[in-house]
Amino acid sequence: MNIMPPLQRAQGKIRASKRKLQQIGESCTPDFASETKQEQLTRKSSRTAGERNGWKRFISLEPSLKMLAGSYYIPKYNESKPLGEDSHFICAEKQTFGVADGVGGWAKKGIDSGEYARELMDNAVFAIEDQPMGGVNPMAVLNEAFLNTEAQGSSTACILTLKGNELKVGVIPGDIVVAGSDGLFDNLYESEIEELVSQGVNDGNFPADLASTIAQFALINSMDNCAISPFTIAAQEAGVKFIGGKIDDITVVVAYIASPDY
Repeated sequence: MNIMPPLQRAQGKIRASKRKLQQIGESCTPDFASETKQEQLTRKSSRTAGERNGWKRFISLEPSLKMLAGSYYIPKYNESKPLGEDSHFICAEKQTFGVADGVGGWAKKGIDSGEYARELMDNAVFAIEDQPMGGVNPMAVLNEAFLNTEAQGSSTACILTLKGNELKVGVIPGDIVVAGSDGLFDNLYESEIEELVSQGVNDGNFPADLASTIAQFALINSMDNCAISPFTIAAQEAGVKFIGGKIDDITVVVAYIASPDY
C-alpha cells in the first residue's frame, strides 16, 4: 500500500479544503496572499505585549549564540471572543518568549479566559524588564506575572529564555525551537512539524514565515473530520470516542539558534 508522506498529505488537504475554509469565514481563515481582517485584529491586540507576529533577533549576552524568533497566531472563529484565548510575546532585549493558553472551561461561567492569558503575558513582559541582564529567571517572571494579573480565569503558560548556549537544554547553531499552544500540538504530529521545519529551512524561510506555514497546516487538520490527529489518539486513550482534528486557537513560535556571526 502506498502511504503518502505527512507533508504531501497535508498539502492535499489544503487543496481539498479550500472551499471549506471559505465557508468558515474570513475571520478564521488566513489569506495566503494578503492580510485578513482577523490578522488585523490580532496585530491590534499585540501592541501592549510587544511584536507577536514578525521576527525578533536575540543576541546572547555571554556571548556565544543568538536567536531569531518569529510567531503566528490564528484565533478560532468566535464572534463573542474575536481575539481568542491564546496569547504570547517575544522580548528581544532579554532573549525571552512566552506562550499562554486560557482555559476554555471558564466560558461556562461567563468568563473569557483569553483576557486572563493576555494580561498574564503582558505582565510577564513587565516582569522581564525587572530581570538582570543575561539572567532572566522564567519561573520568577511567571510568578510575578501571576501575582499581578487581576483578570478572572486561568491559563497554561510556558516561558523560555536563551542564556549563552542554553534554552532550558543545551542548544547549538542550527537548532530550531518550535513552541505553541495545544491548537498546534493537538493537530500536528511531531513528525509533521519536523517535515515542515525541514522544508521551510531548505526554502530559506524566516522564522515568522515558517511559523505561519505550520499554523496554517494545523488549521487545515483541525477542520478535518476524518483525521486521526494527536487529539484523536489522546481522546481514545482516555476512553472517549473521537475522530478528527480539534478546532482551537493556534499559536506558533519558531526560533532559529545561530552562531554570533550569523
